[in-house]
Amino acid sequence: SSLIKIPLPTKTASAPSSMQSAASAGVAEVRTITLSGFYEVADKVTAVVAGTTVTYEVTAANQSETPATTLDNVAASLRDAINADATISAAITATASGAVVTITHGTVNTAFTLTAEVTAKDDDNHFLDKLSTEGLVIDVPPNTSVAVKALTGTGKVYITEYV
Repeated sequence: SSLIKIPLPTKTASAPSSMQSAASAGVAEVRTITLSGFYEVADKVTAVVAGTTVTYEVTAANQSETPATTLDNVAASLRDAINADATISAAITATASGAVVTITHGTVNTAFTLTAEVTAKDDDNHFLDKLSTEGLVIDVPPNTSVAVKALTGTGKVYITEYV
C-alpha cells in the first residue's frame, strides 16, 4: 500500500493585503481584508478598523460544499458585522466581493488603520479521527485510487475507493 497525504490549508485573514488607495487630497483611503484557507463553524475573524474591534464567528450558515463559497460567505458576514457597528459605520463602509472585504473611509484625505486575524476553533481536527501534521493521511492499496470529499462544518469526510 501507499500513503496519500492531503494537506489542510491554513485559514488566514490578511489586512491590509494591499492598500487600494491612500488618503490624499480628493481621495478616500481604501484597504482590504483577504480571507483564505479552510473555515469551520466557531472559527472567529477579528477586524480592527480605525481602532474599533469587530469579531465575527463563523456559523453553519456560512458553510458550503466548496471552500471558495465558504470564504465568500464568511467575507459577506464579516462585511455585515463591520457595517453593523455604529462607531465604524459612521465614517467607513465595507463591501465584499468573493473572499475580499474592501473597507473605504467616507471622507477624502482621511487615513485609517486596519488589522485582521483569525482565531481557529480549538478542535480543528474534529472532522476526522486520523490527522497528521501534514494533513489527512489515507492508506491506499496498490493499483487503487480514492476520492475524498469533506462536507465543511458537518464533521463528515467521505472516502470512495475506485479499483
